[in-house]
Amino acid sequence: MNEQSPVFIERNDCGACFRCLRECPVKAVRIRDGQAKIVPDACVECGVCVTSCASGVIRLRDDVARVRNLMRDSEVCVASLSPQWVSEFPGIEAHRMVEALRLLGFARVGESSEGARMLAAAERKYLTEHPGVHVSARCPAVWKYIRKYRPELTSKLMPFLSPARLHALAIRGRWGSEVKVVHISACPASKGEAESRPGYVDAALTFRDLRRWMNQEGIAFDLIPGSGGYRMEPEPAPGPEMLYPLESGFRGEEDGVRFVSCSGLERVSDLLRRFSPDGRWGTVCLDLLACEGGCVGGNGRMERGKSVLEKELLLRTEYDRRKNQGKAVSESEEFPQMTDSAGMRIPPEAERIEAEDLSVSESEMLEALERIGIGSEREELDCDGCGFGTCRRFAKALCRGYAEPSLCFPYVRREAENRFAALLDRIPSGVMLVDDRLRVVDANRNFASMLGAEAETAFDAGSGFRGTDVRELVPFHRLFSDLLENGEESIERDVQLRGKMVHVSVYTVRRNRLAMAVARNLFVSEVRNDEIVKRSQQVIRENMETVRKIAALLGENASRTEAILRSILESQSQEDAR
Repeated sequence: MNEQSPVFIERNDCGACFRCLRECPVKAVRIRDGQAKIVPDACVECGVCVTSCASGVIRLRDDVARVRNLMRDSEVCVASLSPQWVSEFPGIEAHRMVEALRLLGFARVGESSEGARMLAAAERKYLTEHPGVHVSARCPAVWKYIRKYRPELTSKLMPFLSPARLHALAIRGRWGSEVKVVHISACPASKGEAESRPGYVDAALTFRDLRRWMNQEGIAFDLIPGSGGYRMEPEPAPGPEMLYPLESGFRGEEDGVRFVSCSGLERVSDLLRRFSPDGRWGTVCLDLLACEGGCVGGNGRMERGKSVLEKELLLRTEYDRRKNQGKAVSESEEFPQMTDSAGMRIPPEAERIEAEDLSVSESEMLEALERIGIGSEREELDCDGCGFGTCRRFAKALCRGYAEPSLCFPYVRREAENRFAALLDRIPSGVMLVDDRLRVVDANRNFASMLGAEAETAFDAGSGFRGTDVRELVPFHRLFSDLLENGEESIERDVQLRGKMVHVSVYTVRRNRLAMAVARNLFVSEVRNDEIVKRSQQVIRENMETVRKIAALLGENASRTEAILRSILESQSQEDAR
């Protein structure tokens, strides 16, 4: 368990479904010894694996203890609250939300839509000065994805801090550089963003972290009537920046600049593959978000039952309410210390992060493909059952030791069929499996030999007897139908088959669905001797049981006779005495 990583596997009891690998858009999950392991250096912290894990062992790091330590070490700890809180806590007024956070220990509460407004202003200016296609850096998971997996597009990322970091700068500009800032949102990547570079956000909580913390402290909104004395500082301006958690964005076409929104890392990746950096699209801002539906679909949200559409409607309803009731606040009033966008840029010494090189030679890849039974390009199914998209990507992962052949479903099926066929061929008796439609599922050659030369020829010519109606093959087909209809465990009979006496045992494999027959030729000396011994033992057991019953009856009868005779003698003695 890696407690230092924002996304980690809590304990080593992976259910081996490997859904996390199939769902992970960057394949940051490695399979070792049948267990899933997350590779922090490859992870972009989107949190998809957390929500896809059927066993529930993949977790987001709980940073509540870290925030408590910040509160102990600092006199002022400020909550930077994502505006999507209105969709996570529907029906809760802002002053009640602020009071709940104050009860947890926060000295002040602000809304990170202020940072989004700062980013929008900086990006507008940047786009007018730099024509072409650019990518907004407001999503930390997309920021990390481009730097790790599309480094050639790094120059197209607009060099500004995210809304959370910008809000942290505004908070410190207002209340001093010593205050601590905690960002609260549904974004798992904000945890990694907070710890990647000090001086901005000191810690990040998801809404699930917040709800768990409130439950631990016994803070419930039912017990908070609310007071007008609690408010966000400053009061959120009723501008479209409040909608920044939505995929649809909060910006339209402005001054010849088009804003194109896209959410979900798979779709983002596809868009970037089609991306043309030559500027023939004009001046475009690609507003990319890693979570489906935008931040409201973030994997750190509380209520999974609510759809992204429901959350979007709640957020837009609150936006309309604020717009109708509030008064717009100018940028100069809100953040006078940030009128120069230079202070909002990512520092030039910001780290360059790269994903591990997965390149392998063609010969290594072909060798890996042969390991999973693929000998030519025509045999590459690209079914994506392994989670890597194509057989060649899977082969690369095999070469690097990041995957195991067992992840390939066609390979596993072929291996199972081959092993079963080998096992059937080594069984000296005749074996046949029949389904509930009385069709042969599988059989071995020994069974065909019992049916004669013609049956052997038919067995060798095709794929055994698979799919053949068993009623056309054997005279004892009623044994199969009786067993499958009645659901019995087994039926045994001696039957005549082409002049031979055959002992047939029919067993239930899957009740009312699949039956297996084992046929043994009683004319074969080994089988005959074995049957003689088995049946002799059965006769001896039955005879001994009969003798035991007779002995018990004789003993009981003797006891009763003795009692009757004794009673007669005692009666006679009494009469003689009189």
